[in-house]
Amino acid sequence: MLGYDSPDEVLGHDAHRLFHHSTADGTPIDMRDCHIHNSIAQLTTTRVSDEVFWRKNGTFFDAQYVACPQIDEGYPVGTTVLFQDVTERRALERMKDEFISTVSHELRTPLTSLRAALGLIAGGALHARPEKAQQMLDVAIGNTDRLVSLVNDILDLERMSAGKMQMHFSDVRIGDLLQRAADLQHSTVQKTGVQFRIDAEPVTAHVDADRILQTLTNLVSNALKFSPPGSQIRLIARANGPNEVLVGVMDQGRGIPPEKLETVFERFQQVDASDSRMMGGTGLGLAICRSIVEQHDGHIWAESASGEGASFYFTLPRFAPR
Repeated sequence: MLGYDSPDEVLGHDAHRLFHHSTADGTPIDMRDCHIHNSIAQLTTTRVSDEVFWRKNGTFFDAQYVACPQIDEGYPVGTTVLFQDVTERRALERMKDEFISTVSHELRTPLTSLRAALGLIAGGALHARPEKAQQMLDVAIGNTDRLVSLVNDILDLERMSAGKMQMHFSDVRIGDLLQRAADLQHSTVQKTGVQFRIDAEPVTAHVDADRILQTLTNLVSNALKFSPPGSQIRLIARANGPNEVLVGVMDQGRGIPPEKLETVFERFQQVDASDSRMMGGTGLGLAICRSIVEQHDGHIWAESASGEGASFYFTLPRFAPR
C-alpha cells in the first residue's frame, strides 16, 4: 500500500519521516505533532481518521489508523500501526455532502418563492387585486410542480443508483418510441413552430420500453428548450453493427461548449447557470438518461460546437443477453 517492494527499503527508517511527514497540501508535520511518535512517548493508544500517508512515489492516500504502543517489562519498545486506505470512502462522503448541499439549494429556491406567493395571498395584501392574486397563485403552482418534479427525479436517480429500479425488457421497435416521444411534445411544438424529423430504420432493441421512452422524452424536452422557433429537431434510429442500435436526438440550438460535453451528464449540471431559472428543469434529466442507458449496457454521449446545435446519441442492445 505504501509502494515499497521489499522490507529492506523500510527497515531501520523512521515511520514519521517515511510516510507521515506532511499533510495533504504538503505542509510538514512536526515530530511533536505526530500521533505515531506520541503513542510511544505518551504510552497512549491513538485513533486518527483525517490524515494522509505518503507512498514511495510521492503520492498519498487518505488514511485511517490506530497507533498502539508496545510495552515490554514496563518499557515502550515500539508502536503497532494498523491502517487502511479510505480514499474512496472520503470521496463518497464528499460527493454525499455536495449532493445534500445542492439539493438543499434546489429545494430552497422554489420553496422560498412558493412561501412568498402564498404569504401575500393569505395576508390579504392582494384582496383588492384579483389579477395579481391569480398571478401569485400561478407562481405557487409553478414552483409546486418544480418541487414535485425535482423530488421524483431524485427518487428515480437514487433507485437506479441502488439497483432497485425494476426493469421489464422486451423487443421494441425504436422508431415507435421516437414517434411517441415526439407526440408527447405536441402542445409545445404548436407554440414554438419547431418541427420533428424522424429518420428511423425498422430496427428493434431488447429494452425496457418505458425507461427508454423516459430517456427520449428527457432528450427531446431538452432539445425543445434550446431550439429557436421554426427550427428542426431530428430523431434517428439505425443499426450500429450486428448487435447494437444507435439512437440520436439532434437540435439546431445554441450548442454546448466542448468543455461541457461530459459534465452535462452529471447531477445538477447546466450548460449555463441561468438555464434552470429561465427554462425550468431540475438539472437531473441527463443524469437519469445516463443511468438508464448504462443499465441497458449502452453508452450515451453528446457532440456539439457552440452555436451549431447539439446532438445526443446513445446505444442499445439489439438482442437479449444469452
